[in-house]
Parts: sequence; C-alpha cells; structure tokens
Amino acid sequence: MHRIVVVGGGIAGMVAATHLSRHLTRSKTAEILLIDHNRAHVWKPMLHTFAAGTANYTIENISFVSHAKSSGLRYWPGELAGLNRSRKVVELGPVPLPDATETLPGRSIPYDSLILAVGSRANDFGTPGVAENCHFIDDIGEANAFSDRLRSRIFQAVDARTDLHVVIVGGGATGVELSAELAQHVEILSSYAHDAMPTRLRGL
Repeated sequence: MHRIVVVGGGIAGMVAATHLSRHLTRSKTAEILLIDHNRAHVWKPMLHTFAAGTANYTIENISFVSHAKSSGLRYWPGELAGLNRSRKVVELGPVPLPDATETLPGRSIPYDSLILAVGSRANDFGTPGVAENCHFIDDIGEANAFSDRLRSRIFQAVDARTDLHVVIVGGGATGVELSAELAQHVEILSSYAHDAMPTRLRGL
C-alpha cells in the first residue's frame, strides 16, 4: 500500500492524518503513520493554562494511541532528526521514555508521501537574554516543565517569605492570558493555605 507519513501531531497534522485515513485506509489503498514526540495532542491555544497550572493536561488531551486506533491509522513516538528526500526516508532521533531513565532508539521511516506539520516556534526577535534564560511553551512538554518549575519556585518563595518575580516576554494574547492565569494560580494556592500566604506573584 501507499505509505503516507505525517510528521507532527498538532491540529494540522491530526486533521490531515485523520482525514486521509478515513478516506484511504478503508479502501486499503494507503496506510497512514502519524509521528509526534509527545504522547497526546493538546490544543495549542491552551498551552498557557497548562503552564500556569490552572488546567489539567491529563483531562484536556487526546491520546495519539487511542485516536490512531479509532481512526484507522498508526502512531509512533518520535522527533524529526533528518530527512533524505532521494531515498524517501524520515530519520527519527531517540525519544525519552516516561520513566526518564531510558530512551526509545531513533529509527528510519520510509514513506511514499510525506506531510511535514511540525508547527511553529516562538520568535524571541533577538531580545537579549531570552534564548538563554526563558522557558518557552511551544508544546505540552515545555508547558509542563514550566509548570513544575513554577510550583517549585512558589514553595521556595513561601518558605523564604519573599516575593516571586516572573517576567513574561511578549504582550500578545498568550502573554496577557498567561499573566492572568499565573495570578489565578497563586490565588488558588492561597485559598488552600493554612495561613495567609506571604508570597505575592510579581509580574513584569
């Protein structure tokens, strides 16, 4: 069968893979493989809520494995590491496994047709210090990493009875909404604290 590989499980990759599968796999004219380094799809405009800890990633996601099963396509965890157009092969790099102590080896994936839907990355526009110090939230892995770091810093600030300063670079929709979600997150923590929470989130 014709081998169609879709790299990227964002909204474009998910829709493309699902649409092609529903139209081609039932007639057994093609097989569809969806590749993404995450284990589940989330709607990108919600990433700031996961980063702030005000939304639950385990609820607000679509598992690639279950979606592939129900849609008649295949899914494989992987991250694009190279592309050989003459041989029609996608090269995947190693992917960390959930326990973080082992990795899934990289591999070569042959294709007849290829769809690259890897999405976009935030642009720092050369702002000094951003690339070296900022947490980007372009995917769910980065959003969860920022959320974990934020919780750790909040508890450290509470223990030291100091303010916590957060700088958000970018005043677009995501930056503005993230600042509001962060303030809400601290208010929620304060409501559960056994005494008045001495820490206030300072934004810039």
